[in-house]
Amino acid sequence: MVVGRETRGWTILKKDEPFVSLEAYVKVALEKHQKFLANALPQPPDKGASFFNLMRAISKQNGSEGLIWANLFCASWAGNSPMKSPQFETIRRYSELLLKKQIELFKPHTIIFANGASSAHHRKAFFPSKGDFSVCSESGDYVAEGIPRDHLWRFRLNGDIQCYRIQHPSSRSKEARAARQYLVNEILSKRADQPVSAGGAL
Repeated sequence: MVVGRETRGWTILKKDEPFVSLEAYVKVALEKHQKFLANALPQPPDKGASFFNLMRAISKQNGSEGLIWANLFCASWAGNSPMKSPQFETIRRYSELLLKKQIELFKPHTIIFANGASSAHHRKAFFPSKGDFSVCSESGDYVAEGIPRDHLWRFRLNGDIQCYRIQHPSSRSKEARAARQYLVNEILSKRADQPVSAGGAL
């Protein structure tokens, strides 16, 4: 599972199209999400750095079977991050519930949090790493391998799921690029050889 920041400007209902039911709305949203990912993965790399270039690199290295795309925030605002939206607290609350439910249902073998630094404090609030409610353990870095800890970090979620945190894939810095390459080519390529439990993904 690769967790990005948010979908941008997605419209599920067409203009003046009535809302029929939650079930119908979710069905259309899922189909649109699945179709977008299926169409995006085979495409040539985007120019520069992008979120889907990371998805393509992972797919090329490990295959697309079981590759899950999720987002930290369940909605965008004005085609961008919802963090400045007047309704952000509502978006944040439902985003946390949705992401946790996706993890519960999909049971990913590995999670890459690629939502970036600007929203990192929200990820930490969703999944605390300190205090009585901590759900993160076995944290560590790759400084010995020449990767700054701000660019690649590992931890285990709920004592079970191996997680990695990187900068958002649109980051073009030398350190961010090196961290992405190390994650895909060194870490994930080795984990792909490990057995995956029933119901698990990459």
